[in-house]
Amino acid sequence: MLLFNYFSKAKNIEAAVYSWYELQVENVDHTVEAMSTHDIDSIYQFVSSNHLSDDQFVGQLNQFVDQVNEANKRVYFLNGEAEWALVEEKNELITYVKEVIEYKEAGHPVQGFVLDIEPQSLEEYQDDPKAVWGTLVDNLKEVYGLTKAANMELIVCLPYYLDTKGFDEELEAIISEASDEVAIMNYYRGKEIDHIAKEVSVSKQYDKSIQTVYELQQVGIADLTAQNTYHDEGLVAMIENFEALTNHYSNQEIHLGIHEFNSLLELTALEEE
Repeated sequence: MLLFNYFSKAKNIEAAVYSWYELQVENVDHTVEAMSTHDIDSIYQFVSSNHLSDDQFVGQLNQFVDQVNEANKRVYFLNGEAEWALVEEKNELITYVKEVIEYKEAGHPVQGFVLDIEPQSLEEYQDDPKAVWGTLVDNLKEVYGLTKAANMELIVCLPYYLDTKGFDEELEAIISEASDEVAIMNYYRGKEIDHIAKEVSVSKQYDKSIQTVYELQQVGIADLTAQNTYHDEGLVAMIENFEALTNHYSNQEIHLGIHEFNSLLELTALEEE
């Protein structure tokens, strides 16, 4: 889509796409072609511990990582379980991080991690959300120590409403001590600028970039409403909103996140018809 290509290059925007399906790994030629066509700099590919123990998949993953890097694009491994916010499941999180570090150190150029840990569904969260967010912060701090030592980046996905729910301290701690960048799931059309104000301010305070993520999936998927997604409005509306947001926060480095790969291709195909 020429408009998307032009906008990204003209504004020197860092754009990343989230990818949850093995198909993008298996069809790496198509994936790389799509990233190049739409000027996507990074792909956040879902890779779990189970994937890393599957020899057949690892063979495909090796080729995927190599080809994306050969195209001067970057690969991050995307993963996350709600339970990783708990003390009891910290070891599972740490084990996964160490597995990916080992994979990278075996000669596979993975840029870093994207952790999407959403504890809101946990029973423990219903009982004491403050305690759960506190534990998640502690777990992420430990992960950040490991990723920094391995010279890998850590991006942490967060909902846009933390600062309005009494979690200002936890938000600041994650930005300042437990990530290289936060990716704000800014899924409320028309309110993106307002909803990311606190996160932008704190990120700037600690001299860190921030990512605003746009949803492109269809209404109804994962309980999405029309207010949450740009699927029906289209890519031009998304790009115009992102341009307004970056102009508003012109003194802060803001990256573009797109959720997700298949929905992006669906919309580009529709808009090129």
